[in-house]
Amino acid sequence: LTSIAWAVGKLQLAHEPLINAMCARAAKLLARDALDTQGIANVAWAIAHVKDVHTTDGELLDRIGREASARLPRFSTQEVTNLVWAFATLKRRHRPLFDAVAEDFVTRVGRFSAQGVSQTVWAFSKVGLSKHQLLVCAANTAR
Repeated sequence: LTSIAWAVGKLQLAHEPLINAMCARAAKLLARDALDTQGIANVAWAIAHVKDVHTTDGELLDRIGREASARLPRFSTQEVTNLVWAFATLKRRHRPLFDAVAEDFVTRVGRFSAQGVSQTVWAFSKVGLSKHQLLVCAANTAR
């Protein structure tokens, strides 16, 4: 599923049956705690890339947000960046996810790429959330 989700997003495939099948499979895997961190991030990323042609069930996005929040320290920094970018692109302010990302970001900011730092800050801005410590950490990496 991880590779299919990546391909759907990368190619911005407007194939409704495939997108629906991907979302249904993701929901089943999440329910069984069988989707790894890359899969979670890729599904969210793919959904954001096809947002103009597909409206995703908010319940799936909430489930992704809850699962990601609970497992965030296991996500790579790239997966974290992709995840918050996806939620911001979808204009989805999932408070537990963004709170977990803000807390995690300050402990791992040195491992984020410059692009990852800027995209993470952009995501918070896009959904109208301001986390002082996150902004301070981001600013300090720019020095």
